[in-house]
Amino acid sequence: MHRFFKRKDPGPEVQSIGDVRVEEFDFSQLPEDPGVRTPICEYNVNINDQVRRVYLQKVPYQPSGYEFPKRKFEVSQCRRFNPSWFNEFGDWLEYSVEKDTAYFLYCYLFKTTKGNQAGGEAFVNEGFTNWKCKDRLNIHVGQHDNEHHKVRMNCET
Repeated sequence: MHRFFKRKDPGPEVQSIGDVRVEEFDFSQLPEDPGVRTPICEYNVNINDQVRRVYLQKVPYQPSGYEFPKRKFEVSQCRRFNPSWFNEFGDWLEYSVEKDTAYFLYCYLFKTTKGNQAGGEAFVNEGFTNWKCKDRLNIHVGQHDNEHHKVRMNCET
């Protein structure tokens, strides 16, 4: 009778991420530079939270001692990323050395698919490069009930 009721070991659950098996996924190989990161939604659903935790355990990618390159905005004006913004937006502002763009860590990790986030794609996928308009960062952060604050609350939760 026991042979009919004996539970079989299903073995380890194996899912795949592209051509990599989840059980073989090396979280230590996640890129630090936000400009080369894979969007969270492209990871296997079963490891999304683990990927988020790895990034939250690290500090935001903010290179120090780096010579930020200048970009031409108008015929005679050159601007570059201002590293003092790290002090003002320190716990979530990141900079990509690879792409010379700025990103928001919380928005990358928990961005909703709604699209009503002010400048959302610029701060998550494409990167922010308008160095002469710091007010765009403040507009994105906005009021206490906007998408940026919702993703920050998701992060803290």
